[in-house]
Amino acid sequence: MVKCKAECVNPPRVSIIVRTKDRPFFLERALQDIAKQKFCDFSVVIINDGGSAEQVEQIAEQEGRYLPTRPEIFSNPTSVGRGRAWQQGFEATDSQFFVVHDDDDTWDEDFLSETVSYLERNSDSVAVATRLEVVVESVEKNNIVEKSRWIYHPEQSVISVTNLLRANTTVPIATLYRRSAVNNLSDPEVNLDVVEDWYLNLQLACAGSFGFIEGKPLAFWHQRPTDGSSETGNSVFLLDQCHQQNDAKVRDSALREYIAQHGTGLPLLIGKGTEELATRLDRANQILTSLQVEQRNIQEELNMIRGSLQKVESVLQNPLIVRILKSVKSRIRNSFFYGKANN
Repeated sequence: MVKCKAECVNPPRVSIIVRTKDRPFFLERALQDIAKQKFCDFSVVIINDGGSAEQVEQIAEQEGRYLPTRPEIFSNPTSVGRGRAWQQGFEATDSQFFVVHDDDDTWDEDFLSETVSYLERNSDSVAVATRLEVVVESVEKNNIVEKSRWIYHPEQSVISVTNLLRANTTVPIATLYRRSAVNNLSDPEVNLDVVEDWYLNLQLACAGSFGFIEGKPLAFWHQRPTDGSSETGNSVFLLDQCHQQNDAKVRDSALREYIAQHGTGLPLLIGKGTEELATRLDRANQILTSLQVEQRNIQEELNMIRGSLQKVESVLQNPLIVRILKSVKSRIRNSFFYGKANN
């Protein structure tokens, strides 16, 4: 592995916050991945959220040789949650930019150079995200096996308030944040165990321009959708119910605040429109389901007809049947000519 030779200023321009807990092979891969960055003016802070401190220290000592400086480690005796963990890393650093590199995700070697350059060129941007690729993998006997890849939101060309109101359109591994913009937020809401990144992105997008770098994927979100282990699984799958609850918590809190100031008029109107749309969608789904059932029935009938035709074809290819048919044909022909001759 090539060591990052560049000398960092003090403080470095970028702080990389790595959240981890009892996943040594992921943490090792993450630190090796960070060391491959072409941009080297960064520091790494590891938030060990309730995992083995000794294990993290050993990995940091081993892989820290290839980083500009040895990673700083904060080990929590018990887990404080995802949101509070990134807040710990944020408070422990004072760089101009920061990024959350969870232990199981990876980057293209140009990620930092491209994102830092973008924020330096665009001083009004509060953050910037890159094209993101999902890497589907599994853990088999402590070996990470890649299964497939696909582009996350391939149609996306901007990060907008409109899109973020609907759902999160980027994730931590693909996003570099401007520290001053986060400092200016009134409520970063770090107590959320999940969806904390969505809420942060939404607030930042409301505060200023949220950049997006098109082109090749520069960040890779590693997912293990069939992994039910609390150690190696993804929170997006393992904590699906918690995601729904926290999503509702954020939306309800904002809606209560709006109603307190402006009344229920507009929310009631929007709610009625949403209900009518949902009813139409339900009807469309019912029609679609009926069509799918009808299509399956037609397909079954076609399969039966195809099977019957294949049987007929098989019978017709039998040599004995062929001789009989030829004999019948010959008799019919002879009878026909005999009848014409008698007439």
